[in-house]
Amino acid sequence: MTLQIPATFDRDNIPAMAFLKVLPAEQRGVFHSLMDALKAARAVVFRVGGRRLDDAQVAQMACEHVDVLQRVLPELEFTRFILRDEDGAIYSPHLVERHIRREERAAARAEKQRRLEEFQERQDAGEFAPEASVKVMSSRANAARGGRPRKGETSEQARERREREAVEQREMRLLSSISGGAVSETENEKRALEISEALISKTVARVLKIGRLPDGQAGFAKSICGRFLRDGIPADVLVEAVKQHTEKMALNGDTAYKMGAFRKPIERFWADHQAGVSTAPVPESTPREDWEDRALEAYAKAQKIWSEAFHLQRDYSAVKREWPELAKKHDLPACPVERAAYLDWYRPQAQAA
Repeated sequence: MTLQIPATFDRDNIPAMAFLKVLPAEQRGVFHSLMDALKAARAVVFRVGGRRLDDAQVAQMACEHVDVLQRVLPELEFTRFILRDEDGAIYSPHLVERHIRREERAAARAEKQRRLEEFQERQDAGEFAPEASVKVMSSRANAARGGRPRKGETSEQARERREREAVEQREMRLLSSISGGAVSETENEKRALEISEALISKTVARVLKIGRLPDGQAGFAKSICGRFLRDGIPADVLVEAVKQHTEKMALNGDTAYKMGAFRKPIERFWADHQAGVSTAPVPESTPREDWEDRALEAYAKAQKIWSEAFHLQRDYSAVKREWPELAKKHDLPACPVERAAYLDWYRPQAQAA
């Protein structure tokens, strides 16, 4: 329920329910009647369709006589157990406060879950040790916000500088001295490649699109893609790994919602690629031919139909058996639902020969 907080509501001036005991019995009775009516309606204010209820309608809902309600309400308003909003609608400040606390708890739970997911994504990307907890990320963020701005810096400039320094600190290579006092860059493991931000951003955009990931995963995708690119995985190989895993998931009726779902598939694909088991396609330098467009359009249609059929039956073998008939029904070829198979099907025979 979306609630517009009344202008007359003061969160710091809500009387404790314990003080209700000092009110006369008639006021206590009317108060409880009003509260019971609002709770039964799952509301905090006497409104319907945006229109306030008048005193007679409120009395009807609360099962009170209207003259009793009108006699008692001024006292309840004076003690702030019951109030009217800027439009004159009667409401309970205690129920408004309870609604606000409920929303705050829900927001806190959502933020806690978001931070946990962010930490897991960044941990998968190698930014945090496997045994680390989410407190490490919180401590790092708090440290980045700490300290006073330097002379001449605005708060925003100081924040940007601290974030930049934190990134530089994470990526700083180990230094060791050699004879003659010179200093050279060394690493315990293989030296990481220098990758431009432009290449990382371009790769992230391709991965988000082909992996059908939500825009909220851009930060995690940048971290994971940057790591793989610096480890020597070409961008085209990385994107091809995401594409193939996305297609595989689609056949099972699944969709990836987090970039972390592609981390292991990328590692496996790169290992196969290095062993010569799989090869990323050469980027197209010329426009596709008409038959290729038809093949890929049919392939996308087939993926959608297969996914819908799988969602209905949840049985891969059954869908595979029924696929030839299902494909015929939708004017699709009966070949396997694979990109290469569709390209072979639509490729002109003379060209294929």
